[in-house]
Amino acid sequence: MENNPKISVVMPVYNTGEYLNKAIDSILNQNFQDYELILVDDGSEDGSSELCDKYANADNRIVVIHQKNGGICNARNAALKIAKGDYIAFSDHDDEYLPGLLEESYRRAINDDADIVKFGKKEYIISDGVVVRTRQTSIYDMVLKDSLIADNYLQLLNKNIIDCVWDSLIKKDLIIQNNVFFDESYKAGGEDIDFITRIFKYAKVVSLMRKTFYLHYIREGFSTSSKFNPIKLSTLKLLAERITEGAKALGVDLYEKRKEYVYQMTYTLLNAPATLLTKKGCKMTKKEKYSYLDDLRESLFLPEWFFKQSPLLIVGLSKRYAMSYFLFKHKLYTPFFLITNMRSLELTIKKKIIRK
Repeated sequence: MENNPKISVVMPVYNTGEYLNKAIDSILNQNFQDYELILVDDGSEDGSSELCDKYANADNRIVVIHQKNGGICNARNAALKIAKGDYIAFSDHDDEYLPGLLEESYRRAINDDADIVKFGKKEYIISDGVVVRTRQTSIYDMVLKDSLIADNYLQLLNKNIIDCVWDSLIKKDLIIQNNVFFDESYKAGGEDIDFITRIFKYAKVVSLMRKTFYLHYIREGFSTSSKFNPIKLSTLKLLAERITEGAKALGVDLYEKRKEYVYQMTYTLLNAPATLLTKKGCKMTKKEKYSYLDDLRESLFLPEWFFKQSPLLIVGLSKRYAMSYFLFKHKLYTPFFLITNMRSLELTIKKKIIRK
C-alpha cells in the first residue's frame, strides 16, 4: 500500500511567466522530501502549462491539474479535493519558500499537535523591477490553545499574522471535515482572510513560529492586489463582516476587545476602501465617493457603539488610524482621504527618488 505524503503543497498557476521556475525550485530544494506539490494550471496561455508538465515529468512528487480559468479560489479548491497529505501548505506562483519551511513547520505541527502553524513572512513591494518597500511580519513563538485562540484573534489580525494562507501549515482534516473551502465568489483579493476567519473557529491548537520562511512579492502591474478593481470595494466590506462573524463564532467579546476591533475595522472597513477610491483607475466622482463612505457608516454588522469611541482608544496602536477614525467619525472626508493616503504618497515619492 502506497504511503501518503505528510504535506501537500498547493500552488495555483496562471500566466506566471519568468517567476514560476523560482517558485517551484524553492519548494523542490527543501530538505524535507515527504511531500507532494500540486500545480493547478488555471488556463495559462503563456507557456506556464507546459512548464508545469515539464516539472511533473522530472519529479513524481509533482501532480498537475489543467483546467479552464476559474480563479485562484477555484484552483485551490481543486487541489484540496485531491490532496493526499496530512497537512496542507500553500504557495503563490511568483513567491518563494526559504530553506527549512516544510521541515520546521511540520516538526512544530507534530510536536504541538497543532491544527494550524503560522510562520514569519517578508513582503517585497516591487515597481518596475525595483524594490520600493519591504514589510516583515512581527511574529513570536507561542502555542495558543482553546480560549487563548479567541483571546488573541483580533491581535493576530492586527499584526497581519492570520491575513493569508501561504504562511501556514494547516491540518487537512480541519479543512475537509469542517467543509471549509475557499469562497469562489472572491474575484479581487480577500479570499485568504475570509478562509482563515472561517476555519479558525475549528482549531484547537494554533502554533506560532518566529522564524521567517516565506517571501511574498507584490509586483505592480502583475499582482491583483496592486490594481484598482471596483469589485474590491464590496469585497472589503464583506471581509469586515466576515472578520466580525469570525470573532463572534469564537466567542470574542467585541466590546471588551474594542481597542483591537476598532483598529481592525478602521483598516479594513475605512482606510482600505479610501485608499482604493483614490487610485487612478477609479472613475467615481467626489460626490459618489462621499456617498459610499456614508453607506459604510450604516453597516449592519457594526456594533452600535463603534462610532462612539474616542480616537485615543487606538492612538497607542496607530496615530494615523486614530486620526482616520476621528475624521471619518465626524464626516470630515476630505482630510480623511489625505490621511489614509499618506502611505501611498510616501511610496510614490520613494519610487521617483529610486528611479533617479
